[in-house]
Amino acid sequence: MNRRLGVALVGAGWAGRMHAAEYGRAAGLLAGHGIRLEPVVVADSDIDRAESVARRAAIPAVEADWRAAVNRDDVDLVDICLPDECHAEVAIAAARAGKHILCEKPLAQTVEQGEAALAEIERAGVTAMVGLQYRRTPAAELLGQLIDDGRLGRPHTVRAYFARDVGADPATRVGWRFDGARAGSGSVHALGPHVIDLLRYLVGEITAVAASVQSDVGTDARASDSADVLLRFAGGAHGVLQTSWAAFGRKHHLEIEVLGGKGSARLVSDRLGQVQLAESTATGFRTVYSGPDQRLGRLLNLVPGVAVGLDAAQAVQLYDLGRAIAEGHPVAPDFRDGLAVDRRLAAIEQSSAQRRWVELTADHPPLAIARST
Repeated sequence: MNRRLGVALVGAGWAGRMHAAEYGRAAGLLAGHGIRLEPVVVADSDIDRAESVARRAAIPAVEADWRAAVNRDDVDLVDICLPDECHAEVAIAAARAGKHILCEKPLAQTVEQGEAALAEIERAGVTAMVGLQYRRTPAAELLGQLIDDGRLGRPHTVRAYFARDVGADPATRVGWRFDGARAGSGSVHALGPHVIDLLRYLVGEITAVAASVQSDVGTDARASDSADVLLRFAGGAHGVLQTSWAAFGRKHHLEIEVLGGKGSARLVSDRLGQVQLAESTATGFRTVYSGPDQRLGRLLNLVPGVAVGLDAAQAVQLYDLGRAIAEGHPVAPDFRDGLAVDRRLAAIEQSSAQRRWVELTADHPPLAIARST
């Protein structure tokens, strides 16, 4: 195979910089499959920021207007790293231009926007992935394998927690994420998608939520600081999800623990190359390392016990998407997964506002795509 994929990076903020930094590693992984990943343009309304990212990542062109980047003839894949409110609009424009898409989470600010984007993607027949890269960390792969192999027995209880301190100090609460007038603002929308996607990937579909969403530091409930969510899963498991961006001492802390009839396991975001596993009440938890016996271990040449970062997951995400486009097979998480996550975010907000359980349907089984994609 000899396939070239020209990439337009749309957005040069934090997410855009992270994506740009991993194009080289992803290109190296894809080269062995005859696929050439070539970033060709960075678009951002702040042209100085676009030029800075382009310079660091050796991307040859910049644009102030994302539309100009999307419609370039040498662009095959549009990588959307703009604020949440722009995701659906850019995705729709890219699909209409016949471009494949990688869209940062969440898919859209509202379910209706997500449905419109999905409809356009399916109409155009392009490949589209939502950037929920935690499922491509070695720890998530390892925990999923332990569950699939029956090491934990049937999962019955789940505990998930994602906390940061970006909103803990009122003096630093600046930017679009803290704007309560914008739909989809708040910690549950900023942090929740990663957790919801991981839980769907590991345990199965979330079929009901009961939530309390609140402002602990801010003044507008729509820009909520924390959320406490009870969960029910299609397979009978139950659990709790908590998010907060007002957590002093937490720079970036995601933790998921799954309890089963035969054992328990947990992953933590600062140790993405290992999980803690307990299979006996006599010994407690022990560390299980990812390594060359896993797909990601082989792909990334992992050495057990050596730290792994989220940047590796970003490179694998690009690698899997590039192969899916070139080889014509499905990819996950796709826009249907992204819409399923958005529906659960909306249900959390609805449950908090109405003070009741909200039931959901399993409209897109989360394991329809194999873990090894």
